Amino acid sequence: MADDADSAGLAGELYDSLEGRDGFTLQYTPRLAYVPKISADGLTYTYTLRPGLKWSDGVPLTTSDIAFTLKVLFDLKTETDMREENAG
Repeated sequence: MADDADSAGLAGELYDSLEGRDGFTLQYTPRLAYVPKISADGLTYTYTLRPGLKWSDGVPLTTSDIAFTLKVLFDLKTETDMREENAG
């Protein structure tokens, strides 16, 4: 949800993502999930979480946690600096 390079870089250090990109080859690399399976039409990406992932308090990370986060990020009611700048 960062709208500048510095904030995005910091967020990238604080929060992990399903996948990342190798800085040299630009190939996608697994992070929280294995590289996704992509449907034949290219419209559906299926991720499988790596086993043993846990929150900082030791509670296991689940697909429900990922789904919740994505719903919040894509909800138009979620306020971000980017939406405020582009609203008008």
